[in-house]
Amino acid sequence: MPQNLIITINGLQLLILRLSEDVSPVQHNIVFEDLFHQKLKRSVEDSFNVNFNVNIIRYERINTCLSKIIAYHQTNPVDILVLHIRPEPFLRLVKFFYKYLNNDGKLKYSLNIPLLKLINPEKYDMLMLGRRFNYPFKPDNSAMHKINVDLNYKTGKILGNVKYAIDKYYKFILDVVNYCHDRNIKLVLLGPALRTNTSYEPVLCRRLNDTLKNKLKNKAISFVDGLDGCSGNHEPLFQNNGIHATEHYHQLIAERLFNELNKDIENAAKPGTNTKRQN
Repeated sequence: MPQNLIITINGLQLLILRLSEDVSPVQHNIVFEDLFHQKLKRSVEDSFNVNFNVNIIRYERINTCLSKIIAYHQTNPVDILVLHIRPEPFLRLVKFFYKYLNNDGKLKYSLNIPLLKLINPEKYDMLMLGRRFNYPFKPDNSAMHKINVDLNYKTGKILGNVKYAIDKYYKFILDVVNYCHDRNIKLVLLGPALRTNTSYEPVLCRRLNDTLKNKLKNKAISFVDGLDGCSGNHEPLFQNNGIHATEHYHQLIAERLFNELNKDIENAAKPGTNTKRQN
């Protein structure tokens, strides 16, 4: 009889909060079975004869993510936590000019200047509020719009928003590191993807990846790189919108996670293994 091995993959960009029962965790133009966590699930089950339960927690704001982890672990003890460092929360914090829905469903505009305590990207959740009020988001893929988005990023960079966003992400990661350490949870960090929606987004994603990787190199934390070596064979990693990953990228990440978790899963799958956890 296969064993049950519970692993929570947290914060996947292309998935919906697992606790929301009214929506399905699916990405545009890719069937559910081809998403990387499902590819990983099949590889683990085929290799170790275990029932591999992958549970997804979606986060849009850095401020609320740790509380979601804590709440989930208290009712569903976790063996391994894979924390995906997402470009989206980071990029929103970098922007100088921010468009959002308030809690009444009204479209609002504000400046994003953390030095002046103006940080609306961390106060309002565009994903959940947009779904609640059924707001019709219409993507603009014109060249002029993308130029304006890059100017928005670059203005934010001049004002120190990039440093602020990276520092905020780093502090959050350290909080997760301490939480997992105290509860004997294996933590794996999955680095950000290289978004290509605009010409400046890859530069920002690379800086986020490299800065966090450098800051964490002496912390003895497993870090699965989502950038280096991913494009060597010139297979497209993102769909035409520059935001959603292709099946090829999902396969690459599934293989990298499997290689990183292989020994831990092998040990956990041994008969009689009893992982000690603290809630």
